[in-house]
Amino acid sequence: MLESAFWRKGDVMVQMWKDKRLLRMISMIHDATIMNTGGRDMKTNMKIKKPDAVTHYNKFMEVVDRADRYLNYYSVLRKIVKWSKTFVLYLLNCALFSPFFSVQNTK
Repeated sequence: MLESAFWRKGDVMVQMWKDKRLLRMISMIHDATIMNTGGRDMKTNMKIKKPDAVTHYNKFMEVVDRADRYLNYYSVLRKIVKWSKTFVLYLLNCALFSPFFSVQNTK
């Protein structure tokens, strides 16, 4: 069962949405509309509906998740005691990976 509740104060909207589990969102750019995703549930054959904030989150986080996955596969990080060295190595890893990822995204 799909349930949704939201509160708005000024530009800030807080929305709680429950489909399988409870999801809480805070947004300043979305409204509380529930939209069709274009897909259908395999078990019930009903249209899948999600809040606008969830659909935008899923759309743009796909790229970030892919970048995180590649950074974990080809990591230059090692166990180092000092956090500053770990941080510098992480930034170096991101800088080395960034050109590769931008070429992959344009295809």
